Amino acid sequence: MNLKYYTVGIFTVVVFTCSLAFAEDTKVHYYVQTPGQRVLSSPNGEELAIANQRTPVEILEEKDGWVKVSITGWMRDASLASNLSAPMPSDKPLQPVEHLRIVGFDVKHISRKESGNPSKVILTIQIKNLQKTTIGKWDAILIVQDASGNLLFRTRITPEKTRMTAGETAEFSYFWIYGQEIYDHLASKDKNDLKLLLHNVVLE
Repeated sequence: MNLKYYTVGIFTVVVFTCSLAFAEDTKVHYYVQTPGQRVLSSPNGEELAIANQRTPVEILEEKDGWVKVSITGWMRDASLASNLSAPMPSDKPLQPVEHLRIVGFDVKHISRKESGNPSKVILTIQIKNLQKTTIGKWDAILIVQDASGNLLFRTRITPEKTRMTAGETAEFSYFWIYGQEIYDHLASKDKNDLKLLLHNVVLE
């Protein structure tokens, strides 16, 4: 059994493969390894969607270190329109968050020399529940800016441990490996030159 890594847009998928012969119509699925990764219209192209960790994808084409993928899923019919001029729910601007707040964060770089694995950056965030009630499952868009307020990147985060009691501060960690765009942004900046914000929190 072999462990293979593929770069999909800017994100990495991992798959275990066996030395077996498959029929041409057999679909092999790979899985997004890291959270909140972008799906692009072309290599270095326009952002089309955000793929969450463990999202299954089918590889359609490979070219110059990139792969074209297909993602099968479901969404509400009310979120669709037959033409691009129709108003879409996704056109709404990012909304600041009142339910949760980032009260601290840390950035740690682990080199290949230290771990024996590809270099990675770990972003650890402390988030406080500002509500007077317990929050169950939630997700949000993480905005990362430089010291001047310029956008470096944004990514959707969906914590595995989401339940937070009133006033609780919880810690969440995410990582990106060498070669990913978000890795480059975090590895090249000092922690004091970064500003983190949460937007568009969805509570369930």
